[in-house]
Amino acid sequence: MRSGTPLNDVDRLPWLRTINTFANTEPGHVIACSALKKSYRTILSEQLSRKTDGKGGAEVLEQRVSSRPGHFMPSTLLNSQLATLEMPGNDEPNVIVIDADHDVDYTVKSIMTRLNELEMKN
Repeated sequence: MRSGTPLNDVDRLPWLRTINTFANTEPGHVIACSALKKSYRTILSEQLSRKTDGKGGAEVLEQRVSSRPGHFMPSTLLNSQLATLEMPGNDEPNVIVIDADHDVDYTVKSIMTRLNELEMKN
């Protein structure tokens, strides 16, 4: 990605499995990533009770990606990421969609509120 070449599903598979293994063996962590496709979220959530997924407007995402000095993903790949995005559907009950157009503190508070609400239901 650093060279401006998007990853494909074959490239992502070992990474997704590694994250899932970590999530299953190291509980209590928040894992955030651009799990753009339902198939990615399925792999990430195997044997987990819940996961989160965020979203944000293209302009907000562009600004955030561009403001990360030395980050591996150039902002030129954002359009390919958005084109790949499959929004979570009602058949993905473990996904929490959070509007990421807000600052980090508000976003984290929103995630924690939603997780607490889910915990109280279970």
